Amino acid sequence: MRAWFLCAVIGLALLGCTASAEDCDALGEHFLALSIAEAEAQGVSSESIAKVAETLAVELVAQCKAEPRRKSELDCLNRATNFAELAACSQG
Repeated sequence: MRAWFLCAVIGLALLGCTASAEDCDALGEHFLALSIAEAEAQGVSSESIAKVAETLAVELVAQCKAEPRRKSELDCLNRATNFAELAACSQG
């Protein structure tokens, strides 16, 4: 009985460590906004990058939902203010 209870507690704790579908959706929105901001900072118009960034954001959300990441990683990704910070979040 104790072993089952312990497994249940650990399982519930691990669920809190995994990003939710809403976290993934927020990441997609953040990625899209960040992509447009980065493009504009490079002198590229938002119109020219928006469609590509939108497609990539949709793919990112789908991948996130299919293979959930740690909540801490998504929190880091959503705090990123540029692509270098995004890359740093995924590296550890």
